[in-house]
Amino acid sequence: MVTATPIINAFTAGELSRHLDGRTDHEKYYSGCRRLENFITRPHGSVFRRPGTRFIAPARHADRRCRLLSFDFNATASQSYVIEMGDGYLRFFADGGMVLREDGTPCEIPAPWSAAQVDAVNTVQSADVLYLVHPEVCPHTLTRRGHDDWALEPMVFHAPGWNIDVLGPDGVASDGRQGNSMSLPEGTLFEGCWLVRCAGGEDGGEWFRYLGTRQLDALDAALAVTFRDTPDKDASDQIESIRKADGTVRGDFWRRESVSHTMPKAWKDGSWPSCIGFYEDRLVLAATPEKPLTLWLSRTGAYEDFRLNTSMYDSGVQGEPLDDDAIEITLSGSRVNPIRWVMDQEHLLVGTNASEIKVWSGTDGEGMTPSRCQRKRQSAHGSASLPAQLVSGTVLYVTRTRRKVRELLFDFSSNSYRAPELTLLAEHVTGPGIADMDYAREPDGVLWCVRDDGMLIGCTYLREENVRSWHRHPLGGGGRAESVAVIPGPQGDEVWLVVRRTVAGAERRYVERLDPAFVETAGDARDAFFVDSGLTYRGEARRVICGMEHLEGETVQVLADGCVLGERMVREGRVDLGREARVVHMGLGYASVLQPMRLEMGSAGGTSQTRRKRIMGVTLRVLDSVGGSVCVGDDRPGAYEAILPHHSGERAGHAPRLDSGDRLVRLSGGFDRDGIFTVRQDEPLPMTVICCVPEVVGE
Repeated sequence: MVTATPIINAFTAGELSRHLDGRTDHEKYYSGCRRLENFITRPHGSVFRRPGTRFIAPARHADRRCRLLSFDFNATASQSYVIEMGDGYLRFFADGGMVLREDGTPCEIPAPWSAAQVDAVNTVQSADVLYLVHPEVCPHTLTRRGHDDWALEPMVFHAPGWNIDVLGPDGVASDGRQGNSMSLPEGTLFEGCWLVRCAGGEDGGEWFRYLGTRQLDALDAALAVTFRDTPDKDASDQIESIRKADGTVRGDFWRRESVSHTMPKAWKDGSWPSCIGFYEDRLVLAATPEKPLTLWLSRTGAYEDFRLNTSMYDSGVQGEPLDDDAIEITLSGSRVNPIRWVMDQEHLLVGTNASEIKVWSGTDGEGMTPSRCQRKRQSAHGSASLPAQLVSGTVLYVTRTRRKVRELLFDFSSNSYRAPELTLLAEHVTGPGIADMDYAREPDGVLWCVRDDGMLIGCTYLREENVRSWHRHPLGGGGRAESVAVIPGPQGDEVWLVVRRTVAGAERRYVERLDPAFVETAGDARDAFFVDSGLTYRGEARRVICGMEHLEGETVQVLADGCVLGERMVREGRVDLGREARVVHMGLGYASVLQPMRLEMGSAGGTSQTRRKRIMGVTLRVLDSVGGSVCVGDDRPGAYEAILPHHSGERAGHAPRLDSGDRLVRLSGGFDRDGIFTVRQDEPLPMTVICCVPEVVGE
């Protein structure tokens, strides 16, 4: 008999594919897990139990799909919001609750997107304005005017001067002949390419573009300008007439326009851009249904101006486009592969259905202009129509099948972008496909994803520390996540979810928020929140707690003053604790499971894999933990041994203390060839595992 005590001192590889069950030669094997459920990996190497989700509010419609959007107005001033986008409405959440108006009703505004369209809405934010696009709905802007004052409006693409009217001597709208006038509002610098509106005459309601070279300065005060067939050369308040005396248009100075906006001609009802982003202070819109390979970049600093040429005219001939003019780019390719996302990096990165492309000026260090614009394919993996995430200089995106996540990052040795696969060692974790994702930078750097089947998964991702750890999070009560959004919060980034649940036989949709990671402050577990769709009561001692109507008829777990009271039934929205308590956490229970890879100790004759062995016990080094159990094998009911019993040595009715340090658990079991043990926490209590040291006897 040979006894070995191999140490498992890190879990930073996360849950690994079963295809790696025999890859003891791989560097990630010894820091990986066969199962990692409802545990979150920390960059240090430890794992801690996922906090529970707090019930915030029911979604507006229980039977219709909705999604969450993040709106980070000012993280330092706690002015970040989560937006519930549903069938024809927007609602707002902040500070752990729903935003209410002064009369106590939810802050809600109408929206043009149906429940079937909300998943295809793409967004980008600039200061207090959120831009939203959908291929079937014209682009919109959402503006925050106050905590409970929001405005959703179609984007305005008016050309400069579109509302400047030409007036006759009597002040009535006219057609721009000699003697007519117009009034330039304060702050205006009228020049070439500006419009005026002729509302009278046979061409009433049309706009005319100025092709001349005169500049009219009304920056400091409003200016009245007179139309003259031959304006005074030095006059600052005269401009060439639009029409001659016989009514014909003076084409050397003016050109009739059929529209007064700056939108590209390709945009129209039913064919709007579907992707949006920023690049070099330009708003980028891309991929209409009729032109899926085209990008439109606005004029620099003018996000709603898409004029391709605003240069001056000379004798009716316009010059070359200016460097800050709008840009239109159509990607080439042997097939039509629609653009799926755009990302602002050193270059403009574009994900299409078949490849990932960089668009830039062609010369590093120079800005992109209409005359300096290049595009070059960087990889050929293809992208899904999910917004990419920018994480520390790396772009994380979902591939076309929605079952792989890749890292698009710049490689200085090849002077190009590479796209290694982030899910290579855990291809199973994405299941049927990813439906939504967002990244929580604080405190641990986790990419949160929602799968098509409702499973919530996460990946602790810090590339610079070589940490890429996937973990799965089955929600308590069989809940199925449908959307995820992340906003800054006072204790780190907050993860918000839309969860579909079946309660009392009926389908419900709830907005829930993942609780911050548990931090021990009182030496016991009274502030530990480890239930899903749960609520907390704090106040005078009570035996019956109300307010649980959202889980009517369900069995919930209860933690009262740090003590586990077991399961209770919710009846008429109330829970009878059986005794009084001041701090009570109630919600749906869930299990956290940690199962390292098959043990490998080596032997004089080679590997210990497939050899018979027996795990005599396991020493777990824990931090601020209580409860939990461990067994030999793969989750064997009835074979678990307690790790940190919370009933022994404690006075009745008092919260168990939290333990830190090493805990040796002797295990019963015979010899087998697997070399597997499983750590489990079923109770609403905290657990952090630093390392594991099994004691193994081999034949």
